[in-house]
Amino acid sequence: MKLNADVAVVVIGVVTILTLALSIWNGRRQSARLESQIRTVEAAESEVRRLLDELPEAVLLVDADCVIHSSNAAALSMFDLPSPELIDSVLIDHADADDQIALAAAIQRSFEGDDVEPMQIEVAGGATRKVVAEVSFHLPSHHAEVAGDADDSDGLRRLVVRLRDVSEREQQSRALDQARRRFQQAFQSAPTGMALVRLDDGRIVDANLSLGEMLRRNVDELVGCTLREFTHPDDVRAAQPHRARLELGIVDSFRIDQRYRRRDGEFIWARTRVSTTEDDGVMLAITHIEDVTEQRRAAEQLRYAARHDELTGLPNRSYLMHLLHDRLGASDIDDVAVLFVDLDQFKVINDSLGHEVGDQLIRKVSARLRKALRDDDVLARFGGDEFIVVLSGEPVDVAERLRRSIHPPVVVGEHELFVTASIGYATNHEPGMTPNDMLR
Repeated sequence: MKLNADVAVVVIGVVTILTLALSIWNGRRQSARLESQIRTVEAAESEVRRLLDELPEAVLLVDADCVIHSSNAAALSMFDLPSPELIDSVLIDHADADDQIALAAAIQRSFEGDDVEPMQIEVAGGATRKVVAEVSFHLPSHHAEVAGDADDSDGLRRLVVRLRDVSEREQQSRALDQARRRFQQAFQSAPTGMALVRLDDGRIVDANLSLGEMLRRNVDELVGCTLREFTHPDDVRAAQPHRARLELGIVDSFRIDQRYRRRDGEFIWARTRVSTTEDDGVMLAITHIEDVTEQRRAAEQLRYAARHDELTGLPNRSYLMHLLHDRLGASDIDDVAVLFVDLDQFKVINDSLGHEVGDQLIRKVSARLRKALRDDDVLARFGGDEFIVVLSGEPVDVAERLRRSIHPPVVVGEHELFVTASIGYATNHEPGMTPNDMLR
């Protein structure tokens, strides 16, 4: 019996030892598995951290009190703070004073489960720099399930706050707004007429006061119309090739002088400069319209004075030489004739009766000579008492008409003057003759 008892004790001891050994083995196995799981979690957390740090946007984890519990590298850069100073700080304190209330409300609503639209705020990017950031909010789904629960004692509820630096975009937007305001100010106050015209249909979308005054119309009357409605038909056709090249993108601007009709029907000359711009995807033509009526009138007067005799209004020597050059180049032999008309004794009249009488005599004689000529004949004053007639065909008959036209006495004030003239002629009797050859 004693033997059996000893055997039982041994068996129990062995079983106990085996059980203990198995327990130790299982414990070590579970410990190894736990350590492996911990390493896996740590590796995953490290990978998540790496990915977060590679994001260009700042990412923060904040609690319901707006305390920051985590941040990525972009957040440290945006706030220009080391991690120990940023972590456990209050996000609201980093925002501009004008944005703090709105930011706190947005965070509160996000924790309550509301969908909060992204908002734009200013945050301190260090001691002196301001960063304009677009902020969005995301409550992870496992937190959203308990959204609205007042019990946050475990401190695990976190809101993901993303901040995207839009300072450059905002600066560009502000610069664009400033440029638009400056352009509008310059547009409205410009001393010359200006209009913004849509390229697709040619209609005016805006016009300044100067253009309205130029055309004698209210600005409201111009908007919605086309400039073609106020443009001389000949000038509309002349400008079509320029507009076509502009619309096709071959050129980005052009300049042309055109006539525009005022309300009273009078046409004015204007220098029109057109260039293109784009506004919100709409192609526009910036049209500058400068009234040059007086300039053209003055220029025309100068051109007229340069080619006409001041006393008689007849073409002068310069005009005559150009005319002869053109006619000789386009005519056959003996087709062009020149008559020379010299008043006899004019110097005596001028010296004895005075220059005023002499000038009036020249004017009256030139009027008679002009009346005796045909429509195609051209009378010019060549010198003091010399006249030249350029004509086509036989000159003898014309010379006789001229002689008879000045034969009757000419009355100048109290004086009755009898005038005679010496008349000669030349023709282009040889090929290649020049104006100087004709006038020798």
